[in-house]
Amino acid sequence: MTTSRLFIVTIVIFSLLSCSKKGEAPPAINSLLDGTWRVTGFTYNNEDRTSDLSGYTFILTSDKKITAMKQDTSVMGTWHSDYTPREGDGIFDPGGELYIEFKFSSHAAAFLNISKRWQPYIAGNDATLLTFDRAVALSLIRN
Repeated sequence: MTTSRLFIVTIVIFSLLSCSKKGEAPPAINSLLDGTWRVTGFTYNNEDRTSDLSGYTFILTSDKKITAMKQDTSVMGTWHSDYTPREGDGIFDPGGELYIEFKFSSHAAAFLNISKRWQPYIAGNDATLLTFDRAVALSLIRN
């Protein structure tokens, strides 16, 4: 009887320890929450559109908001991550996706163009966000 209880307890403990923490942001996305970012490159449909976002500073906050600011202009959006940690996840193995959404904006069509699902890569003060269709890329640098 004690052997079967020990077996059940072992199974329960193993199950609890192996549960993932879905919904937490991966390290790469957490790095984006640190500081403000400016655009150093923006490609849309393989065309350089960096000037569309020139002068904007982006801030991502832990309450899932993203703000783009330029002088007296602020454009508000949201972000989220559907992330389940994996063994080996690290700053260069993001293991998650970043979803950015800006609603209709009269400021620039570029905000609708960056309302996408991204794969973030962070290296020091540089961030590269790549879409899965590979025709859109956004490069940022921490201010």
